[in-house]
Amino acid sequence: MLIKNLFTQTRTFMKNVNRPMQRTTSLVIPVIICIITGYCMTSDTTAIVASRPTENQSASMSNLNLPDGNKTVTFYKAIETRNAAYKGKTKKKKATPVESVLPEPTAKKILTITSSAFKSNDMIPPKYTCDGQGTTPPISIGNIPGGTRSFVLIVHDYEATPKAGFTHWIIWNIDTTGYIPEGFINDHESINAAKQYGYAPICPKSGTHKYHFTVYALDVKLVLDKNTTKQSIENVMRPHVLAKGDLAGTYNHDVRQ
Repeated sequence: MLIKNLFTQTRTFMKNVNRPMQRTTSLVIPVIICIITGYCMTSDTTAIVASRPTENQSASMSNLNLPDGNKTVTFYKAIETRNAAYKGKTKKKKATPVESVLPEPTAKKILTITSSAFKSNDMIPPKYTCDGQGTTPPISIGNIPGGTRSFVLIVHDYEATPKAGFTHWIIWNIDTTGYIPEGFINDHESINAAKQYGYAPICPKSGTHKYHFTVYALDVKLVLDKNTTKQSIENVMRPHVLAKGDLAGTYNHDVRQ
């Protein structure tokens, strides 16, 4: 309705001006309206045509001559030009996927953990259990990476309970000499699963259990509470672990060396 009113006002205006002005106006105004709005009118200004005419409309419009010297103005071509310019300005380019440039994580070194008291996966001597003195076995650490400032040692029995297991010893800020002597203690020992500070001697309830002596090489020294749990210390030290190693030994009350 708005477009029809615009054309009606244009036609009224053209009747009230002199003939030279009519010739100019009859060319300029319809072309401007056509280009801006996409709607064009025929020579009698009564028919409104959409931006892309039908075959019959295209045939009649191709023969439409307007006063412009010897030139023929075709509204359809004007519309095509406007549409092409519009699409060119608004067309969006498809996003190009960006390949990841993040480096692959660096593999941590593996510490070599041994003990003069027992070999890997062998039976732990009763001396280091609740059947003997209940002291800690000697531990040797090899393949230590540069930048190591301290060691953490956790002794854990994963078979004691289905979920959490049983933590026998948590000790941190161990010197980097590469050797933890028998019966070792320091001022950085946490509470164990038996609710005691320091080392809880190996003492399976029944059958054969496997005990893991896990050592971590850190690039820092830790400041921790005496009640720090296994999970807590693992979370705290995770960003600082340079290397890790494990020594496993077994024990059974009924099978002793």
